[in-house]
Amino acid sequence: MIALMVQLSREALEELADFARAGHIGAEAPIIRVLRAAPKIFIGDVASVRWAVEGATDVELRVTGPRVVRTIPVAAAGELELPALPLGKCYIDLLATNGHAATTRRLTITVALPPPSLESQISRAIFEFGGAPLRLRWQAERAEQVRVEFDGQVTLHPARGLIELAPRRPGRHVACITALGPGGAVSVRHRIRAVVPPVQIALQVPQTVGYGSTARIDWTVTGAQVVRLAVNDELFDAAPARGALNIHAIDREFHLILSATGHDGKIHERRALITPTLLEHVVAPTDLSGLLAPLPLAAIHGGVR
Repeated sequence: MIALMVQLSREALEELADFARAGHIGAEAPIIRVLRAAPKIFIGDVASVRWAVEGATDVELRVTGPRVVRTIPVAAAGELELPALPLGKCYIDLLATNGHAATTRRLTITVALPPPSLESQISRAIFEFGGAPLRLRWQAERAEQVRVEFDGQVTLHPARGLIELAPRRPGRHVACITALGPGGAVSVRHRIRAVVPPVQIALQVPQTVGYGSTARIDWTVTGAQVVRLAVNDELFDAAPARGALNIHAIDREFHLILSATGHDGKIHERRALITPTLLEHVVAPTDLSGLLAPLPLAAIHGGVR
């Protein structure tokens, strides 16, 4: 039994020796030194594949993917452009053989839709409360819709449009506009600074007023969101920022208070006193509106007269 095992072992060794003399044992497999390609391209772009192989007699590239199967014999080293790859994942297999062994390596190329393109502009970077709103304009390509995020609100719009923006509080703000499409999303940010303009009040009253004459009052207010005018006990709660008022038949003192509430909530006041000269007697009317000509109401609600 032991002699049979030794005899079989000798026969096996002789076969192995013959196999080695034929060059099958000890032969090295081909070596793939280089196999490169961009891992992601957009539909319609050309995929460029570069490779280098040593110790191979036959080399071929196999391209497989959605609706494509292609085998291309190539040299041991080179570069090949693959146009019109389909959308999705494509696989590039490099197969190198030398008659004794084979070596393979795979690359994956993702073919995707291109992202949207977006151009946008804003009318100015500084917003003053009480002034004109900001204007945001945009135009997007390969986008299904555009999203605008500003001051805590999100709105959706078509690929081309124009909107007005007005911050609700002072400080720094960011308007983020994003184009959304099948190929992804792209965003642009616009930085905005909202400032509170200073309240300025100009109140003009005549220095001298004769008894029984007419006194004209003019005022201009800037940087305010609310303007109020008080004439003695009469209050005009929604006065214009610029206006005029005639008081006829001046026969007593008139106290004027012009107040303006700024966008920061602070109240600013200007006071004036009209005292007629040559005052002999005072007749206090029971109805102050009788002393105010039609001009005050028109001026209060319609501007300068």
